[in-house]
Amino acid sequence: MKKILTYLVSFLLSSLSWAQDADLLVRIREANLKNTLEASFVQVRHSPMLSEDLRSEGYVALQSPDKVHWEVLKPISRVSVFNGDIPQSGRRFRLPTEKDFTVSSLEGGQELSVILKPVRRDLQQLFSQIVLKVDPATLAVRSVLLSGLDGDWTQITFSHVKTDIPLASSLFEK
Repeated sequence: MKKILTYLVSFLLSSLSWAQDADLLVRIREANLKNTLEASFVQVRHSPMLSEDLRSEGYVALQSPDKVHWEVLKPISRVSVFNGDIPQSGRRFRLPTEKDFTVSSLEGGQELSVILKPVRRDLQQLFSQIVLKVDPATLAVRSVLLSGLDGDWTQITFSHVKTDIPLASSLFEK
């Protein structure tokens, strides 16, 4: 599941230009799609089956087109690296395309929301919708809300975002 979330976040930042409000989403994509990106994140997972939400904190680094370093620092340290290599299984995760979602946007004062609803069956089994919260002034993505089935959801909130900066190649080594 973490692999899917990681690729999905990367994908969402790179493919916002298909929505009905194309001009706005092209600007959002341009504001967020950079050669490199690093940020801190807080991830909250909610499930009606748990007595309390699960919270983790970490660091993410992206290098275009297909390198991701996802590091959870708290509560337990763990690192996932995707560097564009084909996994040993020989099966690569297929990134969603514009045909896999319907897209709409809502604007409200201090916040802009981009709502993606999956139309692809395998994605529908994972998410009922994905909501990107965007700063209307800078068009930077502030958070991603992945709404699952049966009341489950995961929200990833980004901070300290830096783009187009040098990243150590060792970040993407397994």
